[in-house]
Amino acid sequence: MAILFYADNADDEIVVSFSDTANNGTPTVLRRFDAPSGLRGLQGVFAHGTFISLIDWPSKDIFRVPAKTANGATIPASDVFRWNMSSSVTNPLAVAVGPDGTFYVANEAADDEIVVLTPPTVNNGNATEVRKFDMPDTVTAATGMTISPDGETLYVGNQPNRKIVAFPANTENGETPAAADVHEITLPSDATSTQGLTLVDGELHVADLGGFVSVITADTDDWGTATRSRKYNHPAGIGQIRGIAGWNGAAVTLGTPVHVTGNRWHVRATLSGEGLTGFDSSDVRVNLGTVNAVVDEGNNVYRIEVDAPATGTGTVTVTVRAGAVRGGNAAVNRNFRFPPLPLGIEAVDEQFIVIGTEDYALVIDITGNPDSVDAKGHMEGFFSNWDATQRQLRIEAEEVTRLITGVTWDLEVIKGTETLTPKIKYNVIPAAPIFEALGTIHLYRGVEIFFDIHIENIPALIIPNARLIGLKSELFEQGVHVTGNIPADAVFASDRGNVTIIVPSDTNEEADVHNYPYAIEAGSPPAIGTPIWTPKGNFGELMFEGVNHALGYEWQLEGQDGWHAFSEARPVIHPSTIEVTPGNLEVTIQFPNIAGASRYEYRLESETHEVDWTQFTGTLANGMITTIVPDLEDGVEYTLRLRVGSPWIGAPVSIKVYGGRLVYTVHDDDANSVLIAVNTGQAPNDASQTAQAIKRFFLPTGLENPIALAIDGDTVYCYDNHTTASEKAIYMFSLSTANDQRATVIKKFKLPAATHTNPVRDIFYFDGKLYIAQHLSRVQGGLTYEFYLYTVDPAATANNATAAIINGWHLDDRSLIMGLSVTEPFIRTISKQQLAGNSAWIATWDRTPIDYSEIPRLSIKPIGGTNVREGDILGDKVYVSISTAHINVIDLASEARTAPVVKAFGIPHRHRPSGLAVSR
Repeated sequence: MAILFYADNADDEIVVSFSDTANNGTPTVLRRFDAPSGLRGLQGVFAHGTFISLIDWPSKDIFRVPAKTANGATIPASDVFRWNMSSSVTNPLAVAVGPDGTFYVANEAADDEIVVLTPPTVNNGNATEVRKFDMPDTVTAATGMTISPDGETLYVGNQPNRKIVAFPANTENGETPAAADVHEITLPSDATSTQGLTLVDGELHVADLGGFVSVITADTDDWGTATRSRKYNHPAGIGQIRGIAGWNGAAVTLGTPVHVTGNRWHVRATLSGEGLTGFDSSDVRVNLGTVNAVVDEGNNVYRIEVDAPATGTGTVTVTVRAGAVRGGNAAVNRNFRFPPLPLGIEAVDEQFIVIGTEDYALVIDITGNPDSVDAKGHMEGFFSNWDATQRQLRIEAEEVTRLITGVTWDLEVIKGTETLTPKIKYNVIPAAPIFEALGTIHLYRGVEIFFDIHIENIPALIIPNARLIGLKSELFEQGVHVTGNIPADAVFASDRGNVTIIVPSDTNEEADVHNYPYAIEAGSPPAIGTPIWTPKGNFGELMFEGVNHALGYEWQLEGQDGWHAFSEARPVIHPSTIEVTPGNLEVTIQFPNIAGASRYEYRLESETHEVDWTQFTGTLANGMITTIVPDLEDGVEYTLRLRVGSPWIGAPVSIKVYGGRLVYTVHDDDANSVLIAVNTGQAPNDASQTAQAIKRFFLPTGLENPIALAIDGDTVYCYDNHTTASEKAIYMFSLSTANDQRATVIKKFKLPAATHTNPVRDIFYFDGKLYIAQHLSRVQGGLTYEFYLYTVDPAATANNATAAIINGWHLDDRSLIMGLSVTEPFIRTISKQQLAGNSAWIATWDRTPIDYSEIPRLSIKPIGGTNVREGDILGDKVYVSISTAHINVIDLASEARTAPVVKAFGIPHRHRPSGLAVSR
């Protein structure tokens, strides 16, 4: 879309709007301004560069003025560039300007002709005539003209027959365009004239005296009657159209401020221009650094924030690809220089740390590449760590356990002879109190009253005040207890008030006041109707007639102590999904009749193991709750009991589970590739016996040759080694696909073009990145194998796009890599020798991310078993599939030189296992 300028001959003014007006709509007028002084007969308008030019018919002059003239402004004489056409131009009806700045004038003379001019370089000068040629015979009265963006084709409106005639703009001097090169576009039947035309994004906008603009396709492959995509009205207030011109209104500028934040330079550039809209980070590219944000500040002004690396001097170029700019694309470059960062420390506010905080970490950015950084002072319960790579000092605590006020950490930053010694003050403070939320409390005269207001983290000093005759309030260990009896004959000025709790400040600040509103009701409390008891297993149903409001409902059975709160619905528990891993049991439980409960608990039992009732850590959402049950041992059978409510109503639900790791394998049997999961805890310990599948579903349609597998939570990544190189891709789909159903592709993407034709051996998901091991073969004193390992970002890669390499390493291991595993400190690979037998081993590599380098191998350990196909590593266990279609579990913790096989079992659906992953 573009900005359109309409020449209004009746009012001698220019009217401006956008070109994207909807069908049958009326353009919104952006601005309008008068033609410059001295222009007496406005005949047409055309746009070029940052200017528009206006034709003055009486003088045969061209007036060039700024395209961004403001609404209602008078164009100053200093902004007007005026020049005269050549003497051969006697009756200029329309003008178009080519991309090279050449002007084409439609001149009505003895023979209608096109005069080609070069404008003068001085104000009030005369144009230079380049050539002129006759217009085609089909043009009898030219009204409006425009030129194609490549400068090859002229489009001229022919008033008498409602046609647009297109012919070559490069016709030689004195010639007439060849008949074969002349084409006509017939306007729709309701069009009466061509009072101006312009090309915008491949479409012709044709202004008609009938008060509308037709939008038609300028398609040189399909001449004839025009296909109109839409038509819209002239802008309001136009007297008579004498031309229309489209202009790219996306002229933009970038500001220059640069400052340093933390240990990085930070570019804050300003983008401005007419018609900007909807920018985001995807519209901005930099060749050094990362786009942090694009912020809309209004009035067509955007702030671009770019984080540039602290690598000493350098230059970053910000390029704005303005795909969201109304008026067309724009690209603006700006260079910024980054001097070496000074030695400095990020300003850190006084720290107020809540007692009981776990995993506390204060991260401090330090610039200037110091030689050493240390934290001293009052470090009780805290420890520090200097990360020279990230240039950050971390002060951490596993758990903050002691109240401390007004102490400091002393930092020492040294670089050569320069030393910084800042101090950071900190206090360990109590946790803030959390007051229970209650609605209005209803009180009745002459009736015993008692209710509690629960408070978590009760402060040391608190003042409760009922502020009502007959009531008193006192503290107890869970909050405030309110009791009493309002006299039946008491007279109050108001039957509304507050039970107030005051928490005085231990500083000079104002006290914290919490009010709980009450209302004194007339008469007696509503009576409880006759209870109706309907046996429902272990449940009953009670109905209370006439009770409109109450603080709570409780029940008690004879012969038992204590009162129990009611639950409004029968709590029914339906365990829905059980996933078992050696250290954890993750269980998702469905509670269809419970909108919320105060507690959810489990109890775990086995012959040698017992965990008493333990509250869930999950949160109920959409009737589902998920919890983690820890400390399950491989192969042990457990009984898991679940219960809900407070107190507990009904009998707990029991579930039988087995501790064990979930091993997922892909099986490719040509027509139907499937993914199968088995539980190592339930699997037999005999390679000749087959484990029972606990999960089985079909891979997505189109995944032809699966050979590598990685799993992250519920997402599966599977590499398709398609027979067609261009179709090799990573498929993403959901692990929660129902049994015996076919998974649906969430996303698929290709590997980088330089690598996607090489064999992929394994993939692994870690810390938001997908690690890919690829095999490169070459002849060097015999056949050897080298591997290239690199990472891509699945989240940042669009569907069907090609992923970009983030980091890359060479693994110069002369073996065949069959499996890959990544942890915080290491990369581990499962390899088997190709040339000298079938021995296999685990290699450990340094994971320090150095781009496109060869990384050192730290250790190697042989493993038992032969004919390794695929594998995965978790902790001290290695899981490999063997060519005889079974799984070996290998113990790396063994002190034996060759790590032994500790478990082996057959794989269900044994045909061609081609990928393996273990649940984390």
